[in-house]
Amino acid sequence: MLSPESKLGSNWNTSYGDDVTRFLRFVGLLNAAVWLGATSFFAICMPFALNSGVSQDMMAGQSLNYHVTEVWQLTLGRLFYVQIVCAILAVLHLVAEWLYLGRTIKSLWRMSLFVLFIWSLAGSIWFAPKLRELNRAQYTPTNKPEDRQTAAKAFRYWHGVFVAVNVLMIGGITLYFWRVANPPDEVRFVGSTQFRG
Repeated sequence: MLSPESKLGSNWNTSYGDDVTRFLRFVGLLNAAVWLGATSFFAICMPFALNSGVSQDMMAGQSLNYHVTEVWQLTLGRLFYVQIVCAILAVLHLVAEWLYLGRTIKSLWRMSLFVLFIWSLAGSIWFAPKLRELNRAQYTPTNKPEDRQTAAKAFRYWHGVFVAVNVLMIGGITLYFWRVANPPDEVRFVGSTQFRG
């Protein structure tokens, strides 16, 4: 007697099997593209935009660097929110692939998404406010000069850490994008017709 098999994820006698698979791939690709695009835009385009002649003319004055960095801080906070949403959607997409297509979730991808999510969460909760606080401390005229220098040095250090981690983030998101674009072919459920002699 043959054991009953699951038709979940197969297109046997269903009109929606291929459509759901295509939809899952589309959602995964769209999420990965938005995530990679937002992170890359912030890392590559934002510095050029904020340091362009037009933006410097708009924010001309003694506190030009302060205003440029404040605008950067505002967009950084929004970037972390986008990254958190994209990381959550990536996890949901991975779970949907597992449930619908029967694909096993390899520990490499689980760990990668976990690290990307934790960095985004830590960036939103701790990192962005820390940089904003240091930026304000280095440009506050009432602070002592040595306190302003200490804040400026700490800001440069943490900004360097951010740049390094952001490069790693772009690499990790690129790998995730590649994984969504090239899904594994293994499926958990195998039809009984393949074993007939």
